[in-house]
Amino acid sequence: MPHDDDTSNGWLEIVKRLEKKFDMLDDDQKELVKDLLDNEFDYNEMMDTIWYKYDRPNYGKMSQPIAKWLKPLTQADLETEIHDICLNLAKEAKAMDKQQMANDLKNFVFRYLAYLNNDIDDAEGFNNSEYAYPLYGIFWLMAHFHLDFLLDVAFETLKQKSDILQFIYSMGEEETGSAIIYELGKQHMDKLDDYLRATGFIPFGKTIVFDALAYIYANEPKLKLKSLNYISNYLRLCQKIGMEGGDMTNVDHYASTLAKVKAKETLPLLKKIYDTTEVPNIEIEDYDDLVEKMNEEEYNMEDTFILMDDIIFDIQEFANGEFEEYPDDDIFEDLFDLDKD
Repeated sequence: MPHDDDTSNGWLEIVKRLEKKFDMLDDDQKELVKDLLDNEFDYNEMMDTIWYKYDRPNYGKMSQPIAKWLKPLTQADLETEIHDICLNLAKEAKAMDKQQMANDLKNFVFRYLAYLNNDIDDAEGFNNSEYAYPLYGIFWLMAHFHLDFLLDVAFETLKQKSDILQFIYSMGEEETGSAIIYELGKQHMDKLDDYLRATGFIPFGKTIVFDALAYIYANEPKLKLKSLNYISNYLRLCQKIGMEGGDMTNVDHYASTLAKVKAKETLPLLKKIYDTTEVPNIEIEDYDDLVEKMNEEEYNMEDTFILMDDIIFDIQEFANGEFEEYPDDDIFEDLFDLDKD
């Protein structure tokens, strides 16, 4: 783990990248950023000003009140029963027409986004949950029934402005986004690539999609070469962007993810990136550190990535105080590199 001074240097690198990005803004955008800095700094508004250009639809106009059979996902204290509820909903959905079921799930997602974006007046029970657990329940159903034709619906959640994106996938829940994109996107990697290459979205969302692509590489032997091709071509684009002075904030995370899945084939490309561009050192200190992490141990899916079923199960276990205790009492000391007694 990097020491405190290494981490500080990493943030300084990000600040430098933001300064370059600021120089690329038009006069109106620069004025808005200055106003934000002169008053109270708002991270989400700053992110939206610099990066967000998506002309989102009005989700209220494209959705209806949620289907009655999905109402259990809006109950209070959902997290205490969410896995059991999902299993019961799956039993009910199994007897339904598949297209009707898919339409109801799609509508639920858009209705939830309408609630988050204030496109509707009635919260319809969504406000009973402190986190985005109702949405995770829908993701579980999508994955359970292998509804990969709803991938675009899942992607819509990644096209949100910064505060909503952070709400849906914050507090360690970014793995939920990677899980649903992985489970629905295995046979549609071109769509993952399209999102990664698109402009106008918050960078955080791209780390979620890149992780999903990396997990396809690691966990789907038949798709390994194809996913590696997408990863390699995207890294080449990142290098081009970096050499032109563009933002490289995410590349540090990309390198870290590739180290976790032991994608050693990408090392030559990553070396070119580290040699020719400025990569922040938040997760990976430098190229030598990357090589060391690549060679530390073999890839273990259980230690790196979990699926939607595991996520929903763990939410319920944790909410009920039944989450498995860590076997090592010193895990937090190890995690934060603290001195042990």
